Amino acid sequence: MMQILVVDDSACDNTLLKRVLNAEGYEVVCAFNGQEALDRLKEIKPSLIISDVMMPVMDGFEFLENMKSDDLCAKIPVIMLSSASSVIRTAKEMGIEDFLSKPIDKELLLEKVKKLVN
Repeated sequence: MMQILVVDDSACDNTLLKRVLNAEGYEVVCAFNGQEALDRLKEIKPSLIISDVMMPVMDGFEFLENMKSDDLCAKIPVIMLSSASSVIRTAKEMGIEDFLSKPIDKELLLEKVKKLVN
């Protein structure tokens, strides 16, 4: 089963993503900030990471920078989430594979996920 790490400080968004992805047969592990996500990556090696940008403790950019600098995690594809479209360029320069605007469009989410993990 494909495992996806979802990183978002919003419990509501985590629940929505988990529900949508579980219904498609993906196993979802959630983290609520970048530091928690880095800790999860010591335990699991997901097929994909979906991460919010704006989070407390460690934001999505700092998480992405740390994750991409680790040889064991650097190749995991990342979809960044944000309600601020101004972050797309920075996120792409940092090596993300795709971007999804909030509020999350479920059909577009599944299309992007399937493209990256299948």
